[in-house]
Amino acid sequence: MTRTPRGAPAPSPTRRRVAILHLAVAAGLFLLQFVLPPFHHGMVARVMVLAAFAIGYNVLLGYTGLMSLGHAMFFAAGMYGTGLTVYYLRFGAGEAFLAGVVAGVVLAAIVGAITLRTSGVSFLIVTMMFAQVVFLSILYFNRVTGGDPIPRFRGDLEHHPRDVRLDLLRH
Repeated sequence: MTRTPRGAPAPSPTRRRVAILHLAVAAGLFLLQFVLPPFHHGMVARVMVLAAFAIGYNVLLGYTGLMSLGHAMFFAAGMYGTGLTVYYLRFGAGEAFLAGVVAGVVLAAIVGAITLRTSGVSFLIVTMMFAQVVFLSILYFNRVTGGDPIPRFRGDLEHHPRDVRLDLLRH
């Protein structure tokens, strides 16, 4: 094994090739935005967002061994933190991105303070519970968040027990 002048092991040729490959893929993806038509540009952006989501699962399950059912709540915190600050506070792209990161980190600190005291099936259940709290909060405050509206049913069940026509209304 060769050593650098300070005595640390030199990176192996395989590690160097892997690093070059990663940088080439990142550069290629960056350059795609300048040559793709709008539809394909949007599709690549969606794939990249979902890839970041999958990387989060890889870090959580692969390195810590903790399987989470509430992984999407942190994703949602970042997205809503970004989107709502743009919509309501008129933040620019950089400020909104930072606000999304801060929202995700704050939620992670709050949820992590409780969930990291558990493991195994308990961790699954607690993370699912927190995910449902966030999901239902988004639904409850849908006038602010723009989340899925709660359907309202219109129809008279007493007068038409067999022929009920229910219309979903959005408010």
